[in-house]
Amino acid sequence: RRAEVASNILRNMSLIDKNGPALATNSACHDTIWKIVSNAETPTLIRDNLYDVWLNIAPFFNVSADSPCFFVLNALVSILDPLAGGTVLVPKALEMIGQLAANPDKNEEVLTARFDDVLPRMVDELISPNPVCASAAVTALCNVSAFDWPARGRMAQTPRLIGRLVSLLKDPELAPRAALTLLNLSEAPNNRKKMLEFEEAMVQRAVVKSPAAETLACVLAELASD
Repeated sequence: RRAEVASNILRNMSLIDKNGPALATNSACHDTIWKIVSNAETPTLIRDNLYDVWLNIAPFFNVSADSPCFFVLNALVSILDPLAGGTVLVPKALEMIGQLAANPDKNEEVLTARFDDVLPRMVDELISPNPVCASAAVTALCNVSAFDWPARGRMAQTPRLIGRLVSLLKDPELAPRAALTLLNLSEAPNNRKKMLEFEEAMVQRAVVKSPAAETLACVLAELASD
């Protein structure tokens, strides 16, 4: 009971912006959080409260190699390892990576360095039977696709990524984020040849009235600019 109360207090503290910088740099706190959430015997409520702490302070996180909280990224990557068996934690880990990617000034370099570990797993989760996983994966990829062009080039070369994003254009909920990800990738000139392989499928979706149609029209315009 005391652990539940303590986790709820930490969660409430993390909701206050002025607490973010202090919480984000407290490596001992995050080491404890990781030990608790990675324990299979931890009650769901406590685990969710502590993950919410990470999500709430994500805008203040710096997980670069010289940061005291670098191990947080290692923890997230380990959750995504398909051999780890931590499927319950995968949606939260994807959401957290998406939040870190939304702060490229602090985290772009270190996240790009871990592309070989995280991109294939995110691509796998795009077709997850768990809609929460699929949603978190496409959001994370969308945020990562706003990185500089070298990172966008590496993304486009990830096997099955573009094809699976195109397949998501049929999903009313996921299509807008998938289309925005495709648009970000299409802005990198070196990606256009690869993306032209999917031009016909994108045209078919662009002519159908949907929340993603306008964005897809922009993608097709980018592809035609060469």
